[in-house]
Amino acid sequence: MDKETLLSIGRPQRRCMNCDAQIDMIERHASVLRPAGDHAVERCDYCPTCWEQLKDDAYESFWMTRRDTTPRKAPKMSRRERSMALRALFESLWDRREAEDVGPEIYLLAHLLMKWGGLKYRENAADISGRPCLVFEDPASGDRIEIADIEVGDERLASIQQRIDDFLSEYANEDKASDE
Repeated sequence: MDKETLLSIGRPQRRCMNCDAQIDMIERHASVLRPAGDHAVERCDYCPTCWEQLKDDAYESFWMTRRDTTPRKAPKMSRRERSMALRALFESLWDRREAEDVGPEIYLLAHLLMKWGGLKYRENAADISGRPCLVFEDPASGDRIEIADIEVGDERLASIQQRIDDFLSEYANEDKASDE
């Protein structure tokens, strides 16, 4: 095989060429090269089940592809990307605040948005019922946002931080997948 042909071989595919099963999380699967014209080959990846059925066919070349199936760390996000992701999470929780107990999450996210951009702290105040609250301003719209001042226990704080980290990781991976 010449150099151009070797360079035309693509990266491992995410789905089986035969049954369309997801194979990107399988540690080992078969990969096959098939001629696709003059000086070109097509890479086909198969799940173990399909490979058992197809392995007796004549192929120019095949090998067992190994994949690292350990979860990847989220790619490093820029300050702007992180702010946009946190803002999206904040707005989704803000819309659900009356139906669910998401006050501590909103409280923590407001502080993160204040730190990383997205909300501006204005003042401490009291809400309609006299409870202390923090007043933020949305710099984009100029809206005033009042968030109840909440004491959050260490366990709840750790679980909220983990959920935020998971969301940021998922958000970064979705963004990376859409770029590919």
